[in-house]
Amino acid sequence: MIQTLKDMLRRYCSFGTKFKDGKGYTHNWVSLFPAWEFAYNSSVHDTTGFTPFELEKGWVPYMPKEAVLSRTVVLHPTADSFRTMMLKAEKKASDSKREAQRFWQPLRCAKSSGPARCATAFSAEEKAGNRYFQRQHSNNPAALPLFGLGAVIDTRLLSLFGY
Repeated sequence: MIQTLKDMLRRYCSFGTKFKDGKGYTHNWVSLFPAWEFAYNSSVHDTTGFTPFELEKGWVPYMPKEAVLSRTVVLHPTADSFRTMMLKAEKKASDSKREAQRFWQPLRCAKSSGPARCATAFSAEEKAGNRYFQRQHSNNPAALPLFGLGAVIDTRLLSLFGY
């Protein structure tokens, strides 16, 4: 309980009695005491499993984010640029994953339980042993999977679905 309060105070007091917010205005950190008290009293404590507000008053008050966030401090000016950089990296990874899923769609279709949605991509039949397979054809080499199993589908499987 006391350790949490010490941590909250230490984050602001280590920079002196004055701090600058995100807009460059200088403030006295003592003005943040009401917000700290409200945040401390509305957080769940490990020892009791309840908030002090809930134990004292029997209810948890609504916490207005805008009122509290308007008085917070931006401790590191590079934090926003780092956040922007991380969001760009996350978007790039998501786009790469989506592109890879689009590229490997024929492979997933051949292994899926419903080949009817992928049957139009297969046009030529080839015989392998006593079974006939339809092979995928495309003018775009990027659309073809690298593995042979992803490029073929059993014609018996297609006949089950009416193709």
